[in-house]
Amino acid sequence: MKTTTTADPIGIEMATSSGALPLEPSYNEPHRELDAPEVVIPRPQRKAEERYRLIAARLEAVLGRRTGGERSARPLGRVVLVTSPSRGDGKTTTTLHVGTALSRALGRRVAVVDADLSRPGLAPMLGLGSARGVVDVLDGGANLDEVLLRGEENGPLLVPSGAPIDDGRARGLASIVNTLREYNDFVLVDTPSLSDSSDAALLGRSADGVILVIRAGSTREEALASALEALVDAPLIGCVLNDHDGGPERRKAATRPVVWEEDA
Repeated sequence: MKTTTTADPIGIEMATSSGALPLEPSYNEPHRELDAPEVVIPRPQRKAEERYRLIAARLEAVLGRRTGGERSARPLGRVVLVTSPSRGDGKTTTTLHVGTALSRALGRRVAVVDADLSRPGLAPMLGLGSARGVVDVLDGGANLDEVLLRGEENGPLLVPSGAPIDDGRARGLASIVNTLREYNDFVLVDTPSLSDSSDAALLGRSADGVILVIRAGSTREEALASALEALVDAPLIGCVLNDHDGGPERRKAATRPVVWEEDA
């Protein structure tokens, strides 16, 4: 089990193509309402909360799409993986609060999935211990609907990891994610750090985007370089810099945010 922090993010650096448009509001067609238990999502400080909203808005712009001529059917949601070079960079905190901002501030249907099966972070952050989740669905011990939670006050759907395992079952996540994207505008997936597992690099190949979370004064240049190399085949769309506040020495040591562009 791991601990997480409420680091203050500096934001996300992203580049958009000239033809990209923000997502259209969710259509009002009939859809399945999930009766998921509500849980309290810890609130970050006001300054950090505003920055998470900015990250959410930029993420939506980057993954904006034209809906085309057929407007009777709602398009599939976008899948975004969140990872980091090393443990403790704040990826779980970032995933949860960006998902909450997309849901509450922008009115999107959002699912947040804890796919770090060996070191769950979402349930402990919510004060739920080892709540049932992804592992139970993959084992056949529960249906997806039975492990879903929802953040209060119009928060996102939440899918905990479940009891920690370390046997490579992350390969079965695709079916869960594909189900969730049918009912959501965004599916944010918190994956293991790249120093612990190759899951993010492998799963990222089929995602719509990957966000890399780094921590100022902590993420080392060699770790960042290794992470970028691991994600060479993934659609890396941005970087979030956590813990950017501090004294002159810390700011000097901080890793600078970088802009990445996808091929047009």
